[in-house]
Amino acid sequence: MLDEDEWKNVVFIDLPTGQVSWHIHKDELVYFPGLPTYKGVWDGHTVEEKYDRVKKYLSGVMVIIDETSKYQESEDTSSTP
Repeated sequence: MLDEDEWKNVVFIDLPTGQVSWHIHKDELVYFPGLPTYKGVWDGHTVEEKYDRVKKYLSGVMVIIDETSKYQESEDTSSTP
């Protein structure tokens, strides 16, 4: 039987693409030392919406990383004699 008290803690993250959240087990709290109490309110997102927001956010991050890598590669080759 599921003990709901063991899963009552929630980690919220406000991404540029929207809020995401995960329930964490009470034993996992040790992995979040100093995490402040969330001041916002759950926006009602579904699991599907949550992962769509994560994917959308990461696709934007990957574009930035890719562009940064291209810039760094061009700098590396320009300094070669």
